[in-house]
Amino acid sequence: KINDIISSPTLNQAREYYCIGKSNFDKGLLKEALKFFLKAESENSADFFTQSMLGTLYLYGVNADDNVVDPARAEHHFRLAARYAKAEKKLDENFTKLEAESLFNASVAIYTQLDDNIVMSAREKFREMLIEARNLAGQAANIHPDGGLLEAEYHVAKYSALLVEPQHAIPVLKKVIIANRDYKKKAEEDPAFEPVREYVTTTI
Repeated sequence: KINDIISSPTLNQAREYYCIGKSNFDKGLLKEALKFFLKAESENSADFFTQSMLGTLYLYGVNADDNVVDPARAEHHFRLAARYAKAEKKLDENFTKLEAESLFNASVAIYTQLDDNIVMSAREKFREMLIEARNLAGQAANIHPDGGLLEAEYHVAKYSALLVEPQHAIPVLKKVIIANRDYKKKAEEDPAFEPVREYVTTTI
């Protein structure tokens, strides 16, 4: 181990930064965590765990003291995390699920960027972003099949509903509900399904 550290000081430095960042994250010190994860990235950008933590902070990083949320940056880092997980799974199949989860989180990050300004002033941009979010969620579901990532499939249905494409939304939603009945109530309460509500209520 000592020889590995000596022969690869850059990777060792990146690991130290990552561990400090993770410790700060676990304590709820989000700004401090972000600082060290960015340092880790500067030393070793092609690391799944660093990219995943950066994505997590930028997508979900808010508490009583800090707010580091930036959905566009979250999308960027989760896409990189998926890329590096894909490379790692050639050696470790456990990274298959991590790749799928990263793609799904990237799709959520895109969805989070859809504010009222985009909806009202750039309908085509709104549509393009929703289609990309759906594609990423679909990839996630396909990579981790057999009900392993039902939330991704639910979001495929959700994005299709927002695109007013019941022919895509309803079959996927039915599949998800058959696998887990909790999604029936979730869909009934989710305003994203309003554009296809009549199909939801009559077919599910």
